[in-house]
Amino acid sequence: MTKPAPLMAAFVLSASIAVPARADTVCTTIDEFNAMMTGTGNAKSAVTLTYDVTGVNPADFAGSKGCLVDFHDSRCANGAGGTLKVYGPYDPPNTAHPAGTLKFEYGNYCCATTPCVTESWTEPNASAQVFFDGSEQCTVTAWLDPDHVGYKIECGTAVFEGLGDNVDDLMVDQIAMLQRVDGGWAIPNAVSMAHEVCFEEEPPEPNQPLAMDVPVMEDVTASPSSPDSVYPVPADLTVGAEDGEIYLKFDLSSVPGTIVKAEIFLHVSDDASANGDGGDAFAVADSGWSETTLTWSHRPDVQGASLSRQGPISAGWYGWDVSAAMSDPAIYSFAIRPQPGDANGAHFFSKEATSSTPPHLHIEYTEGPTGQEPPDGEREPPSSSNPGGGTAQLPLTPGCTCRMTKRTTNDDALLLVALGLVVMGARRRRR
Repeated sequence: MTKPAPLMAAFVLSASIAVPARADTVCTTIDEFNAMMTGTGNAKSAVTLTYDVTGVNPADFAGSKGCLVDFHDSRCANGAGGTLKVYGPYDPPNTAHPAGTLKFEYGNYCCATTPCVTESWTEPNASAQVFFDGSEQCTVTAWLDPDHVGYKIECGTAVFEGLGDNVDDLMVDQIAMLQRVDGGWAIPNAVSMAHEVCFEEEPPEPNQPLAMDVPVMEDVTASPSSPDSVYPVPADLTVGAEDGEIYLKFDLSSVPGTIVKAEIFLHVSDDASANGDGGDAFAVADSGWSETTLTWSHRPDVQGASLSRQGPISAGWYGWDVSAAMSDPAIYSFAIRPQPGDANGAHFFSKEATSSTPPHLHIEYTEGPTGQEPPDGEREPPSSSNPGGGTAQLPLTPGCTCRMTKRTTNDDALLLVALGLVVMGARRRRR
């Protein structure tokens, strides 16, 4: 098929025009791909396998078939996948599929729209004879994408190709070569050299919240027992009707987007009397205070009603939702105050007490128009499994040496600009 010539046009690029995100191409090995996909409940809709092979001798699997490539979707119990197979010699001869010819057969019993076709194949079916006695040295490429299923085999100057429509939206989560995923149709004396699996990793949904943990900037207790002096135990944050109030300050001025959720997290201290009744979180309008000078008599006023409450307090992490006080990136202050009945004071670690469980603000945000990225290690998908006790990291597959090639939208935009400038210049010269 001849590709149509690209259309050239002059482009006026506006800063308000967003270039759509494109998928990233990730290339790895079969073992690493299978390990990545196992147990995730996910499958890939665009996958390509390429490898070099020699020793495919149809006589080695006489009366049967050999499998060059097996694409499998293990999520479908009734069967979903595609198999590129080589026919062995039959007695009597199989005139429809002579020895050494190919058939790429595929189907999906778990298609989204019933009735499923369940059995399709690429054309031509069968192919011309590709393998004769195992002496052929070939490069095998097989692929599946949302539109097509196909293969290309190059043996020296000879090229064999097949293509079919992916009518049942077949996807892949397990791959095998020179045998099926279940071990059947093995090609016993074939030797594969370098191989590579490449698949499309879909970009995240636009405006999907990201998350980071923001360490406390300043923290201090204001206690009625020390009305005109700074609380004498900087490692202790305590809240109680007779004990004190906790003041916390966070610098969110560098958050690269719009904050959609925020929770203060404090960890109960290991003091024997740390358990207590609890307290309420309030916004503090004035962030001009300092932990080195704040006292009970000169503490800042709170603003508005209680944002959230925690209590009673016993052990571990406690979180106060302060999302309602968030707007633009800035410096924010909060107070944890007791209610009149909170007579039993609760004690928490301050940033001075520990480096492993310091106070922090766990936020979720959507990236702003500048597209800034958060610092390394601070970006994560929202997850209930990480309630703020340290920033979660995306798990890495053990032993995975995956290589990722990103198709960046910035490159696409620059290409459009360059093409536009070339065409505009050509038009001016013709006038």
